[in-house]
Amino acid sequence: MVTEYTAYKIRFTTEVQQFIRIANMVDYSIDLKQSHYCVNASSIVGIFALDLENEVIMFVPTEHEKNAEKMFAEFIIK
Repeated sequence: MVTEYTAYKIRFTTEVQQFIRIANMVDYSIDLKQSHYCVNASSIVGIFALDLENEVIMFVPTEHEKNAEKMFAEFIIK
């Protein structure tokens, strides 16, 4: 199972770099989805293929949701 979060605050290059840095620190897979696109959260090319002006959904394995909420707090909209 996966937990879904709305991640909206990854608009600028520095924010994308920080997001990827965090995504590479965790030992589980994180995906970002927008419309019909789904990309690996640690892929800079994948993230820049998304329309960062609009809502992006982050998918995290449910067993890691607490860790993800802490690690990605600055990017998650609650």
